[in-house]
Amino acid sequence: MLEFQPNHYLQQLQPLRIPAGWTIGWNTFQAIEIPPDGFAGSSLLYLLRHDRRLVIDVEWRPEFDPNGHYHAYVQRNPLPTDESPNDDTLDSSESRSRETIVAWLETWLTRGLSETPPPDTPQPPPDHLHPLRIASGWTLQLAEQRRFRLDVLHVPSPHARPTYIIELLYAPWPRTDRGRRRHDLPLKFDWTSLLMHRFVTTNYADLIRHIEAWLWRASSWAVEGH
Repeated sequence: MLEFQPNHYLQQLQPLRIPAGWTIGWNTFQAIEIPPDGFAGSSLLYLLRHDRRLVIDVEWRPEFDPNGHYHAYVQRNPLPTDESPNDDTLDSSESRSRETIVAWLETWLTRGLSETPPPDTPQPPPDHLHPLRIASGWTLQLAEQRRFRLDVLHVPSPHARPTYIIELLYAPWPRTDRGRRRHDLPLKFDWTSLLMHRFVTTNYADLIRHIEAWLWRASSWAVEGH
């Protein structure tokens, strides 16, 4: 398979340290200076934590206004049985500083690991997490909509630099006898899974570039037809 090269748009995405469990619903949050015409699209970043019923949204207000600002907020979505239709806003932040918003974001991404996140206790992201530029549609575990799984393996060595192995797996759609997709079966990776790509390196910077490139590539890659 030919090597995939990330485009200019991916290279401009804001790197974030996102713990496992979060889904990147939408991402146009760029690590660039405020452009002369402001930012297009009111929502720049939309993150979900389904098991905690948390939503994080980053907007640019007003849209297309270079004198505007970032507005970020986190909400706990109501249960279907809740009587109140209003979302419960837990916290918000406004700033023209992208660095300030990133710090707020990463703090709340880490708080989302807790069942009842403490609103007043700073919780910086774990130091071992590396900031990544991640395209829309991924869950930090599985990209279920595209049926991909990206595994990163670390092989330590006492006498040399550690080796990193990246494997991109694809779970083919289960089919009926007539060849139609079956949507009633859960996604699983087993002996039918296909190894779509494998990369081995001892260079950590190459590892990060390769992870970001394939997160981007696989987010829009349709392996099978209808």
